[in-house]
Amino acid sequence: LQIDINSTYALYGKHPNVRLSQKQVDEIVNLYQTKQYNGIELAKMYGVGAPAIYRLIKLVNKGAD
Repeated sequence: LQIDINSTYALYGKHPNVRLSQKQVDEIVNLYQTKQYNGIELAKMYGVGAPAIYRLIKLVNKGAD
């Protein structure tokens, strides 16, 4: 399942401090789903806070319902 970062902005509003590209979002989701990395590790790798990672995962899981 792929999350479209633009539709995420439409739902939650575009924040001026967004640091992730669509490619990075896709990579994060794939790495998390394969259980290679946890949210904290991904946050460190991509230079964002762990809550940002978990928000992405929550959106993906919500879209899978």
